[in-house]
Amino acid sequence: MIKGLSNVNWKNDFDDTTLERGKDIYYRENIMFYRVNNNEISGTVIGKDRISEYNVIIAFTDSSRTKVESYECKCCGVNSDKLCEHEAAVLFTYEKANKQINESYPVTPYFIEEIPDEIDVGRYFDIIDQTIKKYGDFIGEIKPFFADMMGIVKYIIEPMSEKHPMEAFEISRYLYVEVDDAQMCETHGRFELFSERLDALWDKLEQMVQGEDREYIADERPYIDNF
Repeated sequence: MIKGLSNVNWKNDFDDTTLERGKDIYYRENIMFYRVNNNEISGTVIGKDRISEYNVIIAFTDSSRTKVESYECKCCGVNSDKLCEHEAAVLFTYEKANKQINESYPVTPYFIEEIPDEIDVGRYFDIIDQTIKKYGDFIGEIKPFFADMMGIVKYIIEPMSEKHPMEAFEISRYLYVEVDDAQMCETHGRFELFSERLDALWDKLEQMVQGEDREYIADERPYIDNF
């Protein structure tokens, strides 16, 4: 954990090279997940291999979030007294979310501040549609595609399932159907891992609910056969 240094602008805490690397990560939409909670923002940054994940936590001095109190990232190879590009990338995402930089910056579809009390299922259908659409009519980039799909499961649907099991089921079922229908290259086992994770989620959701809801999940869940 590194303490914030600048009283004016967080960019002053970073050297130019690290700042540019962070901006590049942001431009490439490699922020899988981003959340604001009072005086803290957190994010998960996807590595160059599209598989590695770097969890970032940035704490501010208060809920106005004007001065950074501390930075934390679990990436390897970074000295404890040096800030990294993953932290910068999360801050660029935060800055965009507050409309403080050019509107031409991309916004990752995983951006949500928190799971709301009332779930707009259609909004999450749109997130799924937008994420799949960016790969075109035929998906050739299998590794990043399934990194994105697993990100939706891990960082949106699974946290949602704790309080909103039926909504999580509807969104996860929609996700599975859309991925299953997509035209793509050989997945080299990635589709199987993806579907197995959803199958385990549906098992859990079926046990969380009772009565008609349990029957509905049992009847409507897609049949998974990866063998």
